Amino acid sequence: MRTEITYPLSRRSAATRLALGFVVWSTIWVVISDYLVNLLISPKEFWLLQTEKGLIYIAVSGLLLWLSVRAIELEEERRRALNESKLQRLKESGLIGVAGRTPSGRLDYVNETFAQMLGYNYHELIGMEASKLIPSSYDHLKEQLEIQLHEFGRTPLSSLS
Repeated sequence: MRTEITYPLSRRSAATRLALGFVVWSTIWVVISDYLVNLLISPKEFWLLQTEKGLIYIAVSGLLLWLSVRAIELEEERRRALNESKLQRLKESGLIGVAGRTPSGRLDYVNETFAQMLGYNYHELIGMEASKLIPSSYDHLKEQLEIQLHEFGRTPLSSLS
């Protein structure tokens, strides 16, 4: 799993990209529309005041938009960290067998419980092709599971029945 680190004001931050896009588009809209109205209708001082009010509104709205989306991003980061922590504790608890594999199909992670369930030790399983662990009586499911693993990175338990 690739984790992308974002900084609050970096261009990678969705909050920053969204707020900047809003500010740029809204500024262009306010300036051009007020300029066109200014050409058509007098007095010019009135429309200049409207442009200034519009730009202040855009600045405040952009800041509020950035703060809102950034808060959502931070909450999602906290939730993801909590879920990863729970998953790590579950893997290490010994209550369930857990294995991970590379895109090429070789095991790159197994916990001790998984190794014991299959009658191997940890070192024997690391690097082994995962397909070798599937009994031949399940050959008819291998292709379906390989497609699901390739597309989604996991398989639902319902496909094993």
